Amino acid sequence: MLKAHGIKKGDRVCIYMPMVPEAAYAMLGCARIGAVHSLVFAGFSSGSLVDRISDSQCKLVLTADSAMRGDKRTDLKVIVDNAS
Repeated sequence: MLKAHGIKKGDRVCIYMPMVPEAAYAMLGCARIGAVHSLVFAGFSSGSLVDRISDSQCKLVLTADSAMRGDKRTDLKVIVDNAS
């Protein structure tokens, strides 16, 4: 999937996901092709996410649709869309 989106060795990828197995899969995928990954805590706002994406010059953001934190649901995809 990363290669299909044009990610290659040396590119930077932002991973904005909750603590789920898919986050580890994303990290391993980046490592396998030589892309640098930047993990961003899934509780950050869109403004904080923009800062981290621009500071690290990420080409791609990997996220989940939503995350549960306690009994509260956070729509991560909406936050990423607002950050772009």
